[in-house]
Amino acid sequence: MEDQICLVVCEILKNEIEAVVQAGNFESVKIVSYPSQCALARPNSGVIRNAMRRCGTLRNRTILIGGGCMLGLDLNAEDREDINLLHTDQCLELLIGRETLESYTAQGAYLLTPGWLRQWRHHLQVWGFDRNVARSFFSEIISRLVLLDTGTDAGSAKHLQEFGEFVNLPFEKIPVGLDYLELQIAKFYLEWALKRERRSSRESLEEALKQSSDYAMAFDLIGSLTGMMSEKQVIEKIFKLFTSLFAPQVIVYLPKLNNRYRKALSQPANLEISAELHRRLISQKKDYIWTEADDGFSLKLCHDENTLGILKVDGIAFPQYKGRYLNISLAIKKICALAIANARTYQKLEKAVTDLQRALIKRETAERALKISERKLDSIITTIPDIVYRLNPYGTIDFISDGVKKYGYSPASLVGTDIVALVHPDDRQ
Repeated sequence: MEDQICLVVCEILKNEIEAVVQAGNFESVKIVSYPSQCALARPNSGVIRNAMRRCGTLRNRTILIGGGCMLGLDLNAEDREDINLLHTDQCLELLIGRETLESYTAQGAYLLTPGWLRQWRHHLQVWGFDRNVARSFFSEIISRLVLLDTGTDAGSAKHLQEFGEFVNLPFEKIPVGLDYLELQIAKFYLEWALKRERRSSRESLEEALKQSSDYAMAFDLIGSLTGMMSEKQVIEKIFKLFTSLFAPQVIVYLPKLNNRYRKALSQPANLEISAELHRRLISQKKDYIWTEADDGFSLKLCHDENTLGILKVDGIAFPQYKGRYLNISLAIKKICALAIANARTYQKLEKAVTDLQRALIKRETAERALKISERKLDSIITTIPDIVYRLNPYGTIDFISDGVKKYGYSPASLVGTDIVALVHPDDRQ
């Protein structure tokens, strides 16, 4: 088929790309994959070029998608003009963004994709790692394994467990979905769609151009969203994003935490939320609804089937484009929800660490006080002439002071003695 776009991608990410194309209803897309280069010290650019040739006559509609495996790919002037690159330093950035990736790696995490895990034995074999070498190598720099679960491989959890046990490292699975990757693919796809629409009418072309511009703006603004560590920062960024896209008069965010709706945040700040508006927001069941004035909408932000809050955008500057604005909002709302969920998780972890540090300080303080008290008690016992002793529940001496020496006993000889044995038989009852 002549009117197609060709996506050239490493087989590690092929399932994710196929899922994105299907979920996004991207029509006329051909996907060509090439063997993984992850295990090679120097990627073989010839492998990628062979995949590009399989795109056939779609040369000027080819998108190369990947990370470090493209570093050795030498594109001439003609290539650079005809071929689009969706390239990051690491292919993992295509799924979660650079800031989030750097945050995990700074904590000693080794991030994995379902595609890499499917071939983990092959990768270690190419590296020449047996079990002992692998454990030694990973333990030097890695504290835990983290699977970026895109939901494209039902066997990924099993593969993660096998790999974790092989290298003897703790592991965890983090659901990341495909929204971030879909947004990036959508940008290139829509740009190609615009060129195709150019052959139709001027009106449809202008509409597509505007839509592509909006998606590009959304992508630029949302890049750092998932890397933020507090919910307040995330909401401020979301407000800025929706303001840049739609220029609304009012934005309201009603957070839901622990099954309870909390105090609303708004732009303009400190906007009074009426009881009726609050009731409508918390009763929303659908993913989105239009406002009564038909110049805005409210979105239900969900992550892992949990409602995180309701975002209401009201009084958009150009309501005639509300359909397009809604489509953009639906495309990015999952990423907004993911950013909120990540921020809440980070805040919980931060609180747990703080509570643990406080508990340790409290314990150390108590231990120091106990030692001081014990030293004072020992000083008193050793200086008074009276006999001081302590019995266990069975009547056996656990401790006795030096006062017994004046009766011819040593304290050590009496420890473990039944107290009754020291009482004169005539005095026993």
